[in-house]
Amino acid sequence: MMFQPKQKIIKSTVLAFILMFFAFTVVHAQKQFRFPAGIASDDYEKGILIVRIKSDYRNLCNDSDINSSDLLKIFNKLSVTEVKKKFPNHIQL
Repeated sequence: MMFQPKQKIIKSTVLAFILMFFAFTVVHAQKQFRFPAGIASDDYEKGILIVRIKSDYRNLCNDSDINSSDLLKIFNKLSVTEVKKKFPNHIQL
């Protein structure tokens, strides 16, 4: 019976270690980005982010801005310096 408190301490320590390991793994995984298999550095232009806006949200866009507070927050986190339409003369059919 004297060993029961030590076993609880060991179990608690092991459980805490496992939880910390999983928490670290999740946090670390969210900070990494890897291109899918088959994508090479020649397949993208460094420093350029192209976003397609669904037709439901195109009314929030003009030639040089997107009036979406959620998207602007993301752009701020990504340090976006310029927003412009890739195809400014496109007419939606």
